[in-house]
Amino acid sequence: MPTTVLLILKPSGAPDINSQAMDKKRFRTHSIFFRLIMVMLVMAMVVIFLFVVVYFLASQEIPRISMSAHYFLIGFLFFLLIFALYSTYHVLKKYIAPLKGLTRAALEVSEGKFDVKVPVEGNDELGELSHTFNTMALEIREMMNAREKMLRDVSHELKTPLTRLKLAIEMLEDKSAKDSMAEDVQELEDLVNEILEAEKLRKGIITGEFKNADVISTIRKVVKTFDKSTPRVLLNNMPVLFELNFEEKAVQKALKNLIQNAIKFSGPDSSPVEVSAKQKADRFVVQIKDDGIGIPEEELSMVFKTFYQVEKSRTKAPGKTGGYGLGLSLVQKVMEAHNGEVKLENNVDGGVVASLSFPV
Repeated sequence: MPTTVLLILKPSGAPDINSQAMDKKRFRTHSIFFRLIMVMLVMAMVVIFLFVVVYFLASQEIPRISMSAHYFLIGFLFFLLIFALYSTYHVLKKYIAPLKGLTRAALEVSEGKFDVKVPVEGNDELGELSHTFNTMALEIREMMNAREKMLRDVSHELKTPLTRLKLAIEMLEDKSAKDSMAEDVQELEDLVNEILEAEKLRKGIITGEFKNADVISTIRKVVKTFDKSTPRVLLNNMPVLFELNFEEKAVQKALKNLIQNAIKFSGPDSSPVEVSAKQKADRFVVQIKDDGIGIPEEELSMVFKTFYQVEKSRTKAPGKTGGYGLGLSLVQKVMEAHNGEVKLENNVDGGVVASLSFPV
């Protein structure tokens, strides 16, 4: 008679249920609740004892006790009070410090730092919470790594067929069909390149070399590539030159992304996109200003997240195509690599002001 063998495989990185159950049991041996109850009981005993002593000393029916007994009772009461206060302080200090550590770790995870780990101290609920937090951070990190690996692998695999498609399109005779298909393929290629570029920057990979150079010259080069854009891109209030330590290609990509966004979200009749730069104290700030459709205030803090896109109805000016939610994420990574920052603000007269701030 044939035998059926059933193999149940646990995915890599998946939590072990039995292990978690044992951990949970182990963490229940010393409860915070129990310790707090004990401290409260000690405090209650001190209060009751104080009441009894006061009543005893004030009673007219009981003979007065000696002065030394008075001092003894007061001293003993004082000792109990100090002991109760110290116990309360000790318990609170012991449990507030780990909670602050967990809060800091949670903030780091919210910023995308999934390698954070909090120490597991004690066998109580806080120990269990710390253990669970570490497990959660590990699983999120593995999930994000798997997603990024998939995107990277798919992007690499798409490059070859896209190249073949471009060659095939060049051989078409119908010009209108050829142009339409070429535009679609170019859009796909741009997406693939953005994904690969974002992956490099996520790992802190900047292919070029940081060196002291004139950043004004770099800005002028980037603006010149938009000579035929609609609306136009103009330089405004620019220094003649300014030397800065930066990686030119990465900064060029960041500037291009911001200018492309400004053009994309401006109408054909909008005022020119303005690019300006100046030193502010110990920072060198480049600003790109447009008078387009702007960004909802509640979404300004979200637009730098990878693949995040502003609500569809607001993401395109008439006749413009939307993006993929990668450009601003890439800009932020470039600025982080330069120890700088990028900021978007809605202009009071409409549109958005994008600022790149470099340390001098």
